[in-house]
Amino acid sequence: MSANSLGVGAWGKVYEGTFRGCQVAVKQIHELILSPHNRRLFEREMSIASRCRHPHLLQFIGATNDDGSPLFITELLDTDLRNVLTQRALHQEEIICLALDVARGLNYLHLNKPFPIMHRDISSSNVLLWRRDDSWRAKLSDYGAANFMRQYMTVNPGARIYAAPEALTSQQSPKADVYSFGLLLCEMCIRELPVPQQIQEQIGLVTNGVLRELIMRCVVRDPEARPAISDVIMVLAQQAESLQAQGLVTLNGRTATL
Repeated sequence: MSANSLGVGAWGKVYEGTFRGCQVAVKQIHELILSPHNRRLFEREMSIASRCRHPHLLQFIGATNDDGSPLFITELLDTDLRNVLTQRALHQEEIICLALDVARGLNYLHLNKPFPIMHRDISSSNVLLWRRDDSWRAKLSDYGAANFMRQYMTVNPGARIYAAPEALTSQQSPKADVYSFGLLLCEMCIRELPVPQQIQEQIGLVTNGVLRELIMRCVVRDPEARPAISDVIMVLAQQAESLQAQGLVTLNGRTATL
């Protein structure tokens, strides 16, 4: 581990490190919050992350869980979505591409057999970005709040401003992730963090009509009325095809029409 801190969260600090010659990210759990309960939560995150393999989920490399401070080791990416949004607005094709990446990672979790895995902590700070050619691509990270659907759901997991109404209860399903994804997509479009009391006003600021309608479907209060994440992928994929058909490309950070 190096002394270079990549960030601090509720659970601990994340440092740069080296593992078998590769640069990695190392999450070190705060000693002050170590307890039998929190160690079980750490073991659950380790268990879920170790069985997930998908191009749009942060790659788990390994973990330690000895008597010392537990370490959680993952691949090291360039930045996170929230950091980029604080610097500039995203172009339409970037929004569609990154939203598709996140949705496909979620779909992998939701289709887990025999029980779906719910992420339960979708936020722009948990969407990590890496460069492929001249474009950002996304990976969903942080399984600290994730759980299998068959298990008892803890109340109010993850960041409250992204949480579905049913997050205040133990009655949760993958549709709670769809709600959070809708708020994330809105944030990507308008560069504002979700404000629970102003959700409808924020959605009204989204200029793309298809995305605005999709967001509205994702954030309805009745979970059963929300689309599945697979349906969300279909809408976003159609938008991507539409942009491609129009010949929209990004050149040096500017959108141009061929």
